[in-house]
Amino acid sequence: MVISGLVFNQFACGLMSGPNATRPKVEIPSQNLTTDINEEEHVDTIWSQVLALVSNKVFLAFCVALALTLTSFNSFLIFFIDFFEQKGFDRVSVVWMYSGMNIVSTVFRFIPGLMAQSPKIPTLAIPAMYSAFGFVSLCFLPFVTSFPVNAVVIACYGVALGGVVTVISITTLELVGEKRYPTGLGMLLAIVGIANTVGAPIAGILHLCMYSNKFISFLSG
Repeated sequence: MVISGLVFNQFACGLMSGPNATRPKVEIPSQNLTTDINEEEHVDTIWSQVLALVSNKVFLAFCVALALTLTSFNSFLIFFIDFFEQKGFDRVSVVWMYSGMNIVSTVFRFIPGLMAQSPKIPTLAIPAMYSAFGFVSLCFLPFVTSFPVNAVVIACYGVALGGVVTVISITTLELVGEKRYPTGLGMLLAIVGIANTVGAPIAGILHLCMYSNKFISFLSG
């Protein structure tokens, strides 16, 4: 719930702030290719782009929200087999369920792309909706018992996981602009990677302390 709230707050900020304005291009005469002109062309270095992105509060909020969302989603996958075996399913059934989740996640990844093409749906709303959808799916898991219902719920979770990942590039481009897109995407992936590295041991410690996979499922949501 906290993670979904962060994404929704970031979505609201994005609607108010909007993408960065594109700077007009400066035309440089070809006959004046001097050292001073070459220096002007390289004023916007990678370091200056990083500083500009750090000052972009909307982009930073998006990075934090996405890092928390993906870390929470992935932390549940660590205990996927243990969680369903504790519910009474055999390992073969759990493996089939895991395979089905990944297949559904892959097949339905085109839906966020189609949603992003619609002018009526803000791009920043897509990860927020999928994060909330994944949260609801995880909260249902401890209460369903039959294999078909568990398979459907975990498939919905896979759709949410794939949907959040699919729109990373589109959302980053909208927030930082085409000029700073490579640097922005690199920063975003770095933050997500650090969060996943830190989040996995934390989830393991909580699992050992609580001895409950249901608690991990709720915490991931």
